[in-house]
Order: sequence, then C-alpha cells, then structure tokens
Amino acid sequence: MGLVSVTYPNLQNATLRNVKIWEEYRLDLQDWQDFLKIILDFYIRESKFVDLTFDQLNCLSDKFLGKKELLAPNTETTFSDKDAKYIKTWTQVNKSNPNNSTRVIRLLCVATGLNPMLNGDRDKINIIMKSAWDELIRLGLLISNPANMGFSTYQFSFNEMAVTLPQQVWICPVTRRFLDTTFKGITPYIPHRQKLDTIRENIDKYCCQKVEIPVYKNEATDVLRKVQVEQWLAGVDEIQQLRKDNLWTDVTSSVIAGMNTIATEEHSAQINQKTLQRYEKQFKDGEINILNCSTTMEMGVDIGGITSVAMNNVPPHPANYLQRTGRAGRRNESQATAFTLCKNNPHEQMVFSMNRPVIVGDLIF
Repeated sequence: MGLVSVTYPNLQNATLRNVKIWEEYRLDLQDWQDFLKIILDFYIRESKFVDLTFDQLNCLSDKFLGKKELLAPNTETTFSDKDAKYIKTWTQVNKSNPNNSTRVIRLLCVATGLNPMLNGDRDKINIIMKSAWDELIRLGLLISNPANMGFSTYQFSFNEMAVTLPQQVWICPVTRRFLDTTFKGITPYIPHRQKLDTIRENIDKYCCQKVEIPVYKNEATDVLRKVQVEQWLAGVDEIQQLRKDNLWTDVTSSVIAGMNTIATEEHSAQINQKTLQRYEKQFKDGEINILNCSTTMEMGVDIGGITSVAMNNVPPHPANYLQRTGRAGRRNESQATAFTLCKNNPHEQMVFSMNRPVIVGDLIF
C-alpha cells in the first residue's frame, strides 16, 4: 500500500570496487545499491531463501514452509527432484534458454542493453551477478549455513532487514502497485514471456511514475485520532489524486487511523504453568484480548473485566455452564454477554430446542 518500505541498512555500505564492469554502462553506486535491493526483494525474499526461526515461521503463511537455500554461482550439483525444490544455485543466465532467465537478469538486460543471446554479453551478465553475490556476502546479508550434503549453502539474514516510512514511491505500470525501489526507473515486473527487444522498443510502458506519499505525523489520543486523521486525509491533495487513480483505498486510510487488533492465545492443560500465568497477566493487562480456553478457566482463575464469553459447545451440566458464563461481568461491567454454539448432536440440539428465545412484543426472553 506504499505505507511501509522494507529496507536493508547494510546496503549503504555497498561499494563498486569489485564490479568495475558496472561503470561501463553509465551506472553509479546508487544504481548498484538499487539493483542489490531488487535482488533481495524479488529473488531472495520472494523465492523464500530466508533464514527464519521456528517462531517466525509460525507467524507466516504455509508458503514459507520448507527451508530453501542458495548455492554459490556455478556450483556443480546433482540433487533429487525433492531436494532441488529447496536448494538452488545462485541465478545466472539460463544456458538452455537465455531469454528465459530470472526477473532480475531480464531487468538488468533491459536497463543496460546487454543481450543474453551473445556470448560476450552473457559473460558480462554473469560477472555482474557473481559480483552481487560476493557483495551480499561481504555485507552480511547472505549468511552461510552448516554444510548441506557436502555443500555450503546460504540464506538471507532476516535480522538484517528493517522497515521505514517512505515519502517517495513509484507506481508500477504493470501491476499498478507502489514500489519503493526501481532500477533506472524501470519496473521489476517486466513481462516474463515477452522478448527483451520488444520490451526495449516499448520501454515507456515499463517506466514507473514517481509520486509523493504524505506521512501523518500528528499525535492524538485514541478518541481524537480518527477525527484528526479524517480531516488530514481530506486536506492532502496528493492523497485525493491517488484516490482518483484507484491507488489509495479506504483500507489504506484505516491503517493510518488505527484499527482494532485481535491478540489471542491458548489457555489449556497442554501449556506449561509458567506460560499460562504469563497469558493470564497479559489478558488482565489488555495485551491479549481473546483467550481461547479449555476447562482450565472454569474454576480457580479470577480475571476481572471480561465482557464476553463464547462457548463452542454446550457444557455437559448446568453447573458447568454457570461456571463458564460466570467468567464475565465479575467486576463493574455495565453489561456482559455469553454466546453458546450448539452443535448437531442430541445433547446440544435438546438444549437449543429447550432454550429458544421467546419474543413478546419488543422484548426477547
């Protein structure tokens, strides 16, 4: 949405001393840093060559399951089909089909005029990509793992990533998305199946437009924040123009205004006692606002300030029902609510049929 930019602080220390060929194409240090950033974004992170802990993986979607690793350029290997999914050699020009190389190589070719079909140009491209590999290792952005099947493998160091608020972004003409970095103003999303010569001939179609992203800096209390944000959004011309271009949505505005968040944890006998006590404290302090509990919360735990109890089945006895619903409304709450989901089994359907609400006039009993 253009509100947060992923950055790699160590890229500021990148140099051109090991990539002399770069300057032959009128490219400077900023271009080199931009190119390395795009490699990290669109080849390493997008392809999931990332060093993540077990806890970090649990916070991500299933597509990150499986540890993917990189091998140094030109490493000669023979892996099974299963292993080949997770261990890849650093990108170089595709030998069998040079025009079908990876996105970053195609972008490099479009921006510089290098032709992967020519032997001399193909060697130059591979030299640049090898230099990028060496530079990312030197900067500590690619870290070595223990030997895997006799090979040293590498992954992106997740600890070297940071986020910042961008004030300038580029509109991708292909995806209509915001980009925080381009290479010579060209989008990385150049069509994969289109010939490079055709793309160069129509390069204007793949050049990005730079736009300003205003940053909301006012501090306000939760009560006033929404009102102040709405006033600020309505008064910023850049945002109104982005709205007209369908680049700024209500979701974007709601992120700035602040949204209610849900933090939930499990409270059951499978969790150790020390962790349960921590969850209870966080629940009392408001750091957790939903506690997914087993019968561990029926008795012996007194947490005030609960406004709602939801049960995903009907308790076996009335006493159990009273214990569970009694968790809510134990302090000075003006109201408390209990929800019960009745499943399609004899016991729960009987309870449901015996407790259907009766409507009399405007009142529900």
